[in-house]
Amino acid sequence: MPGLTGLRGIAAVMVLLFHTWGEAIPRALIIETGLIDIRAHVLFSLGWSGVQVLFVLSAFLLSLPFIRAQADNAARPSLPSYFSHRIARVFPAFYLQLIILLAVGYILSGGLSIPLADLPQYMAMLFVPQPLGVGNPALNQVWWTLPIELSFYFFLPVLICLLKWRWRYLLAAFFILAMLCWRYAVVNYIQPNVVSLWALQLPGSLDSFGVGVLAALIHVHCFERQNHFERYKKCLSIALILALPAYVLLFAWMDSQYLQYWKSSLIFFSWTPIFSVITAVLVLACAAQLKGTATLFANRAIFYLGVTSYGLYLWHYPIMKWLNQYSYIATMEGYRFPLLALATFILSLAMAAVSWHLVESKLINWVKSR
Repeated sequence: MPGLTGLRGIAAVMVLLFHTWGEAIPRALIIETGLIDIRAHVLFSLGWSGVQVLFVLSAFLLSLPFIRAQADNAARPSLPSYFSHRIARVFPAFYLQLIILLAVGYILSGGLSIPLADLPQYMAMLFVPQPLGVGNPALNQVWWTLPIELSFYFFLPVLICLLKWRWRYLLAAFFILAMLCWRYAVVNYIQPNVVSLWALQLPGSLDSFGVGVLAALIHVHCFERQNHFERYKKCLSIALILALPAYVLLFAWMDSQYLQYWKSSLIFFSWTPIFSVITAVLVLACAAQLKGTATLFANRAIFYLGVTSYGLYLWHYPIMKWLNQYSYIATMEGYRFPLLALATFILSLAMAAVSWHLVESKLINWVKSR
């Protein structure tokens, strides 16, 4: 499914643009057309939603083999194989970056950048709220999402028996209710300064992961097994056309109500589920290879971004910080966001390529061969 690989690359770039826009001192970027003012900065200020895209994609792809097995389309995946593949995909690139960042920090300061007592928690990716983990990681702020992804890896096999078409409504209710209950408890009983970190831990992100699982159920039932096949493709084509205006409306809502997001409000409980559903339409369209999706998401450049997206996601934040403090960009006059974003993208892609070709792909292939 090459379109899904490309979509993953776009999601990583969205997060990169969000962080560089914030690092360069956020400002409104408004294009006046005479009829309506286009608030272009929303494309950057909401780049954090790329994380939700990655969650939906991850759940869709990981649940597909289990759903196919439940539908008698394939053999049930081996759990040892499943977990070994997940470890090989996530940890090598992370360990490579951890070693490099610790080494650079030691060279520059003469000591470890993190307390030695916290090192085991860093190696286990325990970037969860204290006292369970270390909280926000000191070396790379994007690491906080990694344990959320890991927790879903462990949670997915628990759902195996329910990954059937007839259980779709029960699954949908479970995912939404779990998210609502968790976020309600967090926003009402957790201190405001750590609400964001607590709210998006796995129960609070089950809306995005759950939508991905349900999208996989739809794909297997309607596309691979060809139940109501022509009707499904027609409905999916219409939904794909409506996806863009739906994104515009959803982004406009967040732009006008973002101050209410981390409070007990409608937008806090409903924005990410709606966003995930719209994203699932893109995922299903790419999986079904609808006309136009290959051109947009599976062309050579976007596909390569997807292949190296994990490294791009990991490396952009520390590189951005370094550029904004120690490079020419730190002293330049004028608005630094365009140059900061471009330089961060180029250097991050270079590091991601090195990580992929020299470490990630080799270890992934080694695990697959065994």
